[in-house]
Amino acid sequence: MQYTFCAIPLLEGNGTENSPYQITTAADITTYLEKDLYNSFYNTFYLQLQNDVTLDEPLTVSKDKKMTIDLNGHALNGRLRDSGNNLTINENGGTYNPKLDLSENDYAPPTAVEGLKYTGDGQELITPGDTEKAGTVMKYSLSKDGEYSEALPKAALAGNYTVWYKVDGGEDYNSTEPKSITATIAEGDIQLDMDISITAYNTGYAGVPYDTDYIDINYNNNKAKKLKENNPVLTYTYYDSTGTELSGAPTDAGSYSVKVTIHDNTGTFSDRTLSDTFKINQYSLDIIINSKSAAYGVTLEDLHKQWYVFNYDSGLLSEDEKKAIVERIQLVKDSEVISEGRPDAGTYSFQIKAADNTATDILRNYKVEFSRESFTINKHNLASSGKITAVYSEPVYNRQEQAPEFKLVYQYDADSEPYTLVEGKDYTVVKERQGQVQADS
Repeated sequence: MQYTFCAIPLLEGNGTENSPYQITTAADITTYLEKDLYNSFYNTFYLQLQNDVTLDEPLTVSKDKKMTIDLNGHALNGRLRDSGNNLTINENGGTYNPKLDLSENDYAPPTAVEGLKYTGDGQELITPGDTEKAGTVMKYSLSKDGEYSEALPKAALAGNYTVWYKVDGGEDYNSTEPKSITATIAEGDIQLDMDISITAYNTGYAGVPYDTDYIDINYNNNKAKKLKENNPVLTYTYYDSTGTELSGAPTDAGSYSVKVTIHDNTGTFSDRTLSDTFKINQYSLDIIINSKSAAYGVTLEDLHKQWYVFNYDSGLLSEDEKKAIVERIQLVKDSEVISEGRPDAGTYSFQIKAADNTATDILRNYKVEFSRESFTINKHNLASSGKITAVYSEPVYNRQEQAPEFKLVYQYDADSEPYTLVEGKDYTVVKERQGQVQADS
């Protein structure tokens, strides 16, 4: 019979359950896994730790060998792979830490790519790192708490980018905590042929400031659209027709210009300033002249009570403001302006009395339109309308020839002021009595 002798480790114990081998170093475990002692002596070898043991590399218990390890209050650090349910670990107050921590010597970090400039296309921001341990891999992300992958991060826009990286330890090692490096894409020359334009649209007076919704920023080519994707900050500055800067968006009707500054917070593009002009048009205000004529004797104040302002947006003007506008209506005939009192018979056109201060005039925002182009004051028999009262007073005797005092007073209606008619203008005396008036005896 032939025997094969193997070198048996000089360890305390004989490998049985009652007398396990006493393990003090990782090499002791490696020795048993490398020697084919299991089949020669026992079905299962029993080991017991006498110290904390750390395995530098994962070790495998093959399917042909059985092993039971009693941790005996100590720590076993490092993975023992079990290929066939042949490994049993009795913690017995100890701890089994199958995954080891990686040190900085176990991997090389990535580095930022130098000299990157904006081209409009995505560019890799880093050169990859490397790992030393089998089963470990380095992963990257542009967000610390985002998803990590082996793909190298890319970016297209100019700016500073924080690239996060960590080593995924797989099943044998603990993953490292994320660390970061900074990569920079400098502003390129792409903005030189960027096509951006601005359109400011006219609007009508509405009693509110001009809205930026009426201003279009037009990004006309792909390079300009790259700027738009950065959500730039837009600053609006307004000017009146004289070029004076306003404190904010204009409200009143008039001609204006606007300057829009486009600022890219990412630093990809320098600021751009675009300008355009626009108008806030006057609101059309209709004054209703509800009749084409009136009888002589009516006053302008009487007519003001009959005429009125009509506009569709009743919220723009109060009733008192409408009344004040009507009271500024004047009649014009042959360059003669009637602003008050009783106009003579004839045909008149209309105009609005100019305000004392145009800047504060309520009508600066309105285009006044009259429902009629002209108005006629008709000649007529005074007795046909209104009321005529004859006032006669006898003279007092004074030894001289005297004529009696006589006047006619006309009142258009009960609300009108009485008016003394003028002889030769308003009436003609066709018969009068002549002679000396004597006092009663």
